[in-house]
Amino acid sequence: MAFQTNKLKSAIVYHDRAISPDIFKDVEFISGHLGNYPNLFIKDLKSFTILRDPVERFISWFFFMYENSRSFEELEKIFDEWLYNPEIYPYLSDMQTKFLTGTVDEAGFNSTKSIMDKTMNEWFLKDYSFDESVMQEKVDSISCYTVETRDILLDDIIRYMGKTYGFVPNFQHRHMMFNSSTSKRFDITDKMINRIKELNQHDIILYEMAKKSNPKPL
Repeated sequence: MAFQTNKLKSAIVYHDRAISPDIFKDVEFISGHLGNYPNLFIKDLKSFTILRDPVERFISWFFFMYENSRSFEELEKIFDEWLYNPEIYPYLSDMQTKFLTGTVDEAGFNSTKSIMDKTMNEWFLKDYSFDESVMQEKVDSISCYTVETRDILLDDIIRYMGKTYGFVPNFQHRHMMFNSSTSKRFDITDKMINRIKELNQHDIILYEMAKKSNPKPL
């Protein structure tokens, strides 16, 4: 989510920052690849998230990680590994479900500052669930939006921040919130798309749940 929080005491957790309960002390805004980790230490959080189409998210994350550092031939080879190497793909699949239902292992998360290491270790997520009743409960319990309804979320944030904190956040590139670079990409075939769907079946279910839901206002 790209907006300024300079008037709030924030805990913005990037891949290179260590986590502990202390980073949430007296904060008003939390962001990061943390799953439900902050909920272990703070009660009554108002949480929101935007879910992406699982196929688009998988492809986008791959190119975000590699396209500016590898040759065209290397990209195709690595993408094949993401799809078919059993030592790799379990750690890259159904990530939205894992983040929404699970939490992160603190020691594992703090063991590396590398975004690549975190990606290849499932962001050190644990205690997640593929039980559809648990997934539905999480969708219903937070402000869970999809890319298609993100403008509703942004308007909700503006309303909530103005009412609660007395200022309106400055959204940057409201309609360009996701990686859209196409500088070095190969064609994604139907076979690849079908394989991505196989690997992200739970995320597909979760995404459909979110599209059918009425997002809980902040």
